This record gives sequence, structure tokens and C-alpha cells, in this order.
Amino acid sequence: MGPFAGYDMPIVYAGIAAEHAAVRTKCGVFDVSHMGRIRFTGSAGVGAVQRLATIHLHGVETGTARYGLVLNDDAGVIDDVIAYRLTDDDWMLVVNASNRVAVLQRAEHLGVRDSLVDETEVTGMLAIQGPAARDVLLKAAPSLRIQKYSMRVVETSLNGVPADVATTGYTGEDGVEVVTRANDIGGVWDALIDCGATPAGLGSRDTLRLEVGYPLHGHELAPDIRPTEARAAWAVDLHNDVFAGRDAYLAARDEPVSRRLVGIRTSGRGVPRADQVVACGGAEVGRVTSGTFSPTLGTGIALAFVAAEHAGTGTPVSVGQRTTGGARGNRRRAVEGEIVGLPFYRDGSRRPSGG
Repeated sequence: MGPFAGYDMPIVYAGIAAEHAAVRTKCGVFDVSHMGRIRFTGSAGVGAVQRLATIHLHGVETGTARYGLVLNDDAGVIDDVIAYRLTDDDWMLVVNASNRVAVLQRAEHLGVRDSLVDETEVTGMLAIQGPAARDVLLKAAPSLRIQKYSMRVVETSLNGVPADVATTGYTGEDGVEVVTRANDIGGVWDALIDCGATPAGLGSRDTLRLEVGYPLHGHELAPDIRPTEARAAWAVDLHNDVFAGRDAYLAARDEPVSRRLVGIRTSGRGVPRADQVVACGGAEVGRVTSGTFSPTLGTGIALAFVAAEHAGTGTPVSVGQRTTGGARGNRRRAVEGEIVGLPFYRDGSRRPSGG
């Protein structure tokens, strides 16, 4: 267990590699109740989400979900979020735990705080992920309704307990996320474990998301990082002409970027880690934002911001960390690698979002 955003969070149960493998091959379940869940209702609620997030809500059908960003006035990323349209006039915004207060403060600053209800403390959330996720969930709750495609959501009942069930996730595999009352979430967890789900913690959640190149706020996204630098411009829907930060985003979009987010695959025995130096031709060109050993690929992988002129696929780089102290203080222990296209892992069971 470890502290995170005011919660005691499970880092590892049986082992990161075993939990990672369970999600890639069968089914793992994560307690993600730390994620913020904010409700918006009615026309005022729609207007509030449109101001907060870079999502064009009028293009989101009932029962579907859309990924977007919350930007500051300089077009930096306050948070990345998913908006779920539960009914015609009922929306749920899921935000990162460490940014929930910042999103609420942004809503206050924009004058839309009264149009939302923070339900984080009265609800719980589980992520059931893997090729067998639907089978396990339906074994635990045979009458449960689950949408066929990804990025869908339905209000349903889970063994008599009201629940929102969404086909979303953070692993690259097929999966379902369940939101229900906080008092009921423990019983749902127990039922899933009894039906074959492997409990999984934050450690494997990080290796899984990194293999498919998903960003983590505070690493690949941050208030001083713009979407155009972070490969996230696709999450900005300019059909929404009222989101906060739009003018700054448009101005930045037309400017050349000095750095780009890239994927790096290493060779050799070293494992890349966050904040290590990325070098090309002996010169520092960037920094690692997230790095790990990939259990699926059997090699080191990393996301990093590098100078735009060195961001091309196939560019040879080295990843290392400055040593400190003594005459050898300026040398680096490095592992060789190259910039590769994302995602690192492409064979997941995640279903398409269209139908």
C-alpha cells in the first residue's frame, strides 16, 4: 500500500508481473475509487462541461463517452478527463484523483461550480480489464447490461445495485469500468474475485498503460505542457467554441513546437526511469517522463520529451542518469535505444468504439 492523492492505494498484490500478465491474458480488477466523479445535469450542466473540457458535447450521443482535456488560460493541461453521457441531460466527468481539486477550482474560476455535484466520496469505481473481463463480470452479475463497443456507458443494475457500467479503461485491453454506491463497492469486488478476476494494483496499471502509450498526468501531461507537444491535439475538438483556453490553444497550434513526446525502446540491461537524460550523438536532447521494463515485450520502454529536431522515428538515442560527486560526476550511466512509434504494444483486445 502507498499514499496517493489523499488515499491509501494498493501498489501490488501478488506481484506486478503476475498482475500485468493477468490483464493481458485473462482478467484483472483494479479499485480506482480514488478517481474523481463529478455529475452535471440539465442545460446548465452541459454548458459547464463545454466550458471546462475540450469536448464538443453536442456530438456525443447518449450512452457514449468522450476523452478530452481541461486547459488553463495558457493552454496547458490541468487534467485529462472522460465525459460520459448517461442520459440526454445527465453527464458524469471522471477526473484524475490528484487533479480533482484543480478541476473544481477551474469550475469555480469559470463561474460554473454551481452546475455540478462532486460524487467522489459517495461512489466507488472498479476497472475490470482483460480479454475475459466481460465473461467474469457477467458470471458475477448474469443480468448485467454491457455495451458491445468501447467508449460506451449504460445505467443498469448489478445484482440489484444501481450502477453505471462503461466500456472504458487504461490498459489497452477490452474492459469495463463500474461506478456504484460506495457502500456497495466492496461486495462487487468480492464477487469479481470469486468469479476469477485477479486483484491488480497501481504498479501493474502503470506498466500496462505505458505499453500502450497512454499518458499520465504529472508526467506526459501537466499545466506547463500543451496538447500540441504531448501528442494530444486529437483530444481538442474545435467544434466546441467555448472551452476555456481555446484562444491560447489556437495561438499555440500555429507555432512550431520545440519539443515532442516520443516513445523510446531500449536494448541492453538497463531500465529507463522518469527524469533520466535522453541523449543523441553525445548531447542531451530531452528527458524521460515515464519508463519501465515491459513485461510483455521483455525490454525497457519509455515516454520522453525530446527536442523536435531529434523526434523522428528510428533516431538512435541513449537513456541514462547523471552520476553525482567526485571527478566522475559529469558522466552518465546509459542504455542504448531508439525512438519508435507508439503504442509499444499493439495486440490488445480493446474493442473498436464504432458500430
